[in-house]
Amino acid sequence: MNPQRIFIIAVLLTVIMTVHYALADSAIKKHEYLNPFDLNPPVISYTPLLNTDSTNARILIASITDIDGVPTTGSGLPVLYWKINSGSWNSTAGVYTDGNNYQFTFGNGVAIGDAVYYYIVAQDSASPPNVGAYPSGGAGGFTANPPAASVPPVNPDNYTVSYYPLTGDFGIGTSLFNRITGKYLTFKKVVTKVKENVDIQVPDRLNHGIIKVQKKLMEVEKVSWIPMENGKVYTGPLRILKSEHPELNFPMNMNGIYATITAAVNDLNFRGVSGATRLLLDDISYTTGETYPIVINVINVSLPDSTNTVTIKPTQTNTNIQNTQ
Repeated sequence: MNPQRIFIIAVLLTVIMTVHYALADSAIKKHEYLNPFDLNPPVISYTPLLNTDSTNARILIASITDIDGVPTTGSGLPVLYWKINSGSWNSTAGVYTDGNNYQFTFGNGVAIGDAVYYYIVAQDSASPPNVGAYPSGGAGGFTANPPAASVPPVNPDNYTVSYYPLTGDFGIGTSLFNRITGKYLTFKKVVTKVKENVDIQVPDRLNHGIIKVQKKLMEVEKVSWIPMENGKVYTGPLRILKSEHPELNFPMNMNGIYATITAAVNDLNFRGVSGATRLLLDDISYTTGETYPIVINVINVSLPDSTNTVTIKPTQTNTNIQNTQ
């Protein structure tokens, strides 16, 4: 055979085998990417929305990832389900933005005091799609295109449309509250015994007796305070606002009064601040009616900052703030 022909045939065989192996390798990679053994739904993550005093629709950005990919167009797009209070569920499809991010706009038609509940359902690009929800606890009955759950999660995320944020001066004290409102509030101490895990210090015998902390189930006393008025349980608010009761004789430049520090901080955490805010301790003693520990943890978009500060200070000398529980 002509050596030139042998060379041409050898080259053609090499090209054919190279293309064959390239196609096979591509098919294997595609097979690995789609992963037929993947039975897991997409991973959904986002930062839950805080409370707000706005009644406008809100925007939530979620990161949604999966080894098989997540649809960026069409009926397979992730869906956010939401409702107002105990109403029926509404749905809004996500808008793909970039990377793994999807944007959801929802929550219109709310009023002050409403709670908005929401969760996201997403599917991957597998065939058939794997579908899951976040939060996921209790969710079930998943279907695809669009991704949905016939049984919503037990504890969907939520936010509340709060009253306007705090700003200015607010007085704190049961005596002050009674004086301005004409009420006669007192607090009844209630002690209950419960079992819970408590941190205790014990010597670590395996580490030269160094003290370590471990959990131990113990019976502990829980103290609570029940507001009373004229011998009956008082179920009204423990705050009075000047904007709601302009007829009352509030101290000068004071926007409201709280009966306890606990009530004031709870309101602060719920509503946030829109300006420099001072919580002024007007009573001499704060040993009853308080639930300790009192923790400032604002869960509203109106967070304190270097301008919108929060100051807690006494107006009397020798003010006694003591946990007597």
